[in-house]
Amino acid sequence: ALQRALAFGRRSDEAFQSIVRRLSEQDGEELNSKELVQAVRAISRLGNHLPVRQQHKALQVLLDRWLAKQAPDLEGTPGSQILSLTVSFTNVSDFLTLRMDSFLEKVSAWTLRDAAPKNEGTGSGKLKVEELLVALWALKELTPLGLSPYRELVSAVLERVREGGKVDNYSTLRLVQASEVLLSARHALGRADEMLEGRVAEALALAIEHDCNPEMLARIVALWNQVGEPFWAR
Repeated sequence: ALQRALAFGRRSDEAFQSIVRRLSEQDGEELNSKELVQAVRAISRLGNHLPVRQQHKALQVLLDRWLAKQAPDLEGTPGSQILSLTVSFTNVSDFLTLRMDSFLEKVSAWTLRDAAPKNEGTGSGKLKVEELLVALWALKELTPLGLSPYRELVSAVLERVREGGKVDNYSTLRLVQASEVLLSARHALGRADEMLEGRVAEALALAIEHDCNPEMLARIVALWNQVGEPFWAR
């Protein structure tokens, strides 16, 4: 019902609130894991239609129900669900709770296993290289300290991107997310990955020629201004 309400245009705030209230009470108990992820994704986009407390309560209830259906280490959970759920929470302001911290710990550990080099026999290969980068970006967005708590994961994902990341094929948005990850990785690792930064910068320069609105261009300029002259001198 919530997805239909979103799909068919504007609805009153009262209608959205009623649907969300039912989802966070009895109706949500009947949803399977995939449906719970879809519900979280929809509710995360309703910030302008719901009181903050109601939105946060519904998301916490649905997250708890989803976690209750998974193995403790998320083993066997489809990677698409984990990634979609994590990215959805980046739409919600100030949604950081103790239980959310626990969820992020599970996601980071799961992603680290997935990012491990395949020759070590521990990489599960559920996520593509680009998706690993998105997971890292979402963790950065949801963690007050950025990527600093995830140094091992940052190193593993950036290594995968260097080896097999086809950044030239990424969308403008994905390249901006990659830029944000690389800048945050500077603080997490204590050094810049100049080779990857150069590849992303070159791909970004080509991408904005074909697909970049004024708002996105301003975001890109503000982002790379953090690096200063060394970046613009490339």
